[in-house]
Amino acid sequence: MSAGACVAAIAIATGCAANHTRARGSAPAVERAPCPIAGEQAEDCPYAGIARDLEGAASPADGARDRILSRLARESPALDAAIASVSTIGGDDLKYVDLWGRSGNYDASQLDLPSPRPTVDEAVLDAINARAGMPGARHGNFGPIHDAVTFAGVEHTYGYVFSLLPTPFGFKRARWVRDDLEAGFGLSRGTLGPLPKDGSLFANVTYFAGKIAFRTPDDARELAAVGAGARGVSTELRAFDFARLAPVRVEETLHIPLANGASRTVVLRTDFVPFVARTAAPDGNTNLLVYSARDSADQRARLVTVFPVGTAMRTKALDPARTGSGQPIATQYNAFIEGITGAAAPLTGERRILER
Repeated sequence: MSAGACVAAIAIATGCAANHTRARGSAPAVERAPCPIAGEQAEDCPYAGIARDLEGAASPADGARDRILSRLARESPALDAAIASVSTIGGDDLKYVDLWGRSGNYDASQLDLPSPRPTVDEAVLDAINARAGMPGARHGNFGPIHDAVTFAGVEHTYGYVFSLLPTPFGFKRARWVRDDLEAGFGLSRGTLGPLPKDGSLFANVTYFAGKIAFRTPDDARELAAVGAGARGVSTELRAFDFARLAPVRVEETLHIPLANGASRTVVLRTDFVPFVARTAAPDGNTNLLVYSARDSADQRARLVTVFPVGTAMRTKALDPARTGSGQPIATQYNAFIEGITGAAAPLTGERRILER
């Protein structure tokens, strides 16, 4: 399929017009920013174009949220409905939103720049958080950036779909619009994409990542919550045999003294899951990375991010020379954990490697 045909096909799938012509008496077509533009690929569309339109609707600030959400509903009713379902997925104990932690809205490549750009336009992020049922999700400081801490579950799924920030590793949406993960795990294309034919991006990613991250006895409550929300998940994922995966975990443990003489324990977990099938991924991706954390402060484990990586990154992370006690430890992948991210003094703890 040609790039132009691909863009048109995706546009139709998202409920958006592929062009601006219309028959007499039909509903007005939605004018949309051009896509792809320089630096983008056909797979970035229509999402990059929609993102430009949402950012365009953000000015002036007064009434921006309503304009952004109105624009989203017109350009992609399916994405709008999926985002609206985020806070409803789950069982009676924990919802899927309770299984995610917090994240900074600034890529590491931006933090030292004089005028850093957010990963997701702040007005757009506020609007989609509100549509997801969490209107106050963005708050707090992230390094030198004010009000840049947000809910990781929306940031790393729909937020990244609408990110226009080029990073040294490409656009953040690449993990969802390319088929590296589906091909690597033998899933139907689009199962972990922005608009799967079954389930939703947020539900499917939470389920798939949760089945990997929450596999220890300490995470029994979180794993039960993953299962309780499965009715909103792709049937293909519900039938997936997770027992055939061979994850390797880098576990980093910090013990932080508290004023009352007790201590707080935070465990950062990086799971590397080798693909079960060979792929032609253009970046040479061979593994899924799932990053999560367990904090004794709230006695909970939470997901932070999910993305494909290559063998070199896995090899570096699993270097035995980096294991043992007294290792420097910090949050990664834009995770935000109070008292650890951006700590005034370097933190040290134990790093070990766990098979399965």
